[in-house]
Amino acid sequence: MRAKIIGSAESKFVQKEEELNLEEMVFFTAKKAMESAGLSRDEIDTVIQAGDDVMDGININHVYQIEPAGAYLKEESKVEEDGAFALFYALCRLATGKFNTALVIGYSKSSESSVEFIKNVKSQTNPESTGGWYYFTQMDPFYLRPLGLDNLSYHAMQYRQFLSETSLTEEDIARITVKNKAAGKGNPNAIFAGDYSISDVVNSTEIASPLKELQIPYMTDGVSAIVIAREEWAKEKHKEGATITGLGTASDAYYPGYRDFASVPTAKIAKDKAFQMAGIKSTDVQLAELYELFPYQEAMLYKEIFGWSYEEIKEKLSSGYTTETGNLPVNVSGGVSCAHPIMAAGLSRIINAVHLMDKRSLKTTLAHSQSGLGMQSNIVYILQS
Repeated sequence: MRAKIIGSAESKFVQKEEELNLEEMVFFTAKKAMESAGLSRDEIDTVIQAGDDVMDGININHVYQIEPAGAYLKEESKVEEDGAFALFYALCRLATGKFNTALVIGYSKSSESSVEFIKNVKSQTNPESTGGWYYFTQMDPFYLRPLGLDNLSYHAMQYRQFLSETSLTEEDIARITVKNKAAGKGNPNAIFAGDYSISDVVNSTEIASPLKELQIPYMTDGVSAIVIAREEWAKEKHKEGATITGLGTASDAYYPGYRDFASVPTAKIAKDKAFQMAGIKSTDVQLAELYELFPYQEAMLYKEIFGWSYEEIKEKLSSGYTTETGNLPVNVSGGVSCAHPIMAAGLSRIINAVHLMDKRSLKTTLAHSQSGLGMQSNIVYILQS
């Protein structure tokens, strides 16, 4: 079975949404997505949400979004992962043959939660403080939490090991930040875009060595929504859109000590599955949107998804191969470096990959998302016109 993305929408990505509550954000984005698909609520067969109880501070948080998302009295469900994984769930539902259409929506209003802004980095180990609890709860309570491990220090360790086991330098990784921040200037939702130099990045405030302030993804409030339909149904109804021709997903062990921290084998497994399903090879990909929670992860994904050696990665970064005007543009949207709406970021990668495919008249694009600490789980989508 193949499916088409026949509609999509995103809310504004902002640091703090002052005018709308989360339910209103979900309602207006879901409505806009259905309108872009030319469908009424009655024509949506199933709705899958991606949200988080801890972030919203509510048990079974998605029940509060059932009506805003248009899921009332419908087959509906949720995943407590990024929205790209909710899309996988929706595709599985369509594959049963019982559903023709699905709305997938990922949302977070992290400004109302305790996530992890730079000002709260030190609060992870202080139960009397506010800030940082969303990521802290991802840590195992018996082994990792007692160490005071937080999201930034966890990924700083991964970054440090990656640098120690490869030929790449902090300056090489800084090129990724510079590239993505500059590319994001063309995306109104890339609110932390801008012009920076390698020196600006390397010399910005050290947050958790070797991570620097300009490499930290600031959390944003935001909602992303996608409407998909079975390919046969879409053709019958004369609905146009990008076709999802391949996808793959895989998950690694949880504990960092059980994993090779300097590589992401599950990204390669996911890529291999997606490429095989779509019947393509890496050189067929004309543009990619990768979920780089931190810029060094984009370099890790270059190796796993495109098969480049570390020396090739160094050379391609230096030559501008992955810039928005390069041979293989990566994160033309600005990526997560420019906006990080948790639970919506993966769907945003897909939406941007589709938008850029249409804008640039491309045939094949790739979208990637991740979940868990240190890219524990990965999912890859192949999108074709």
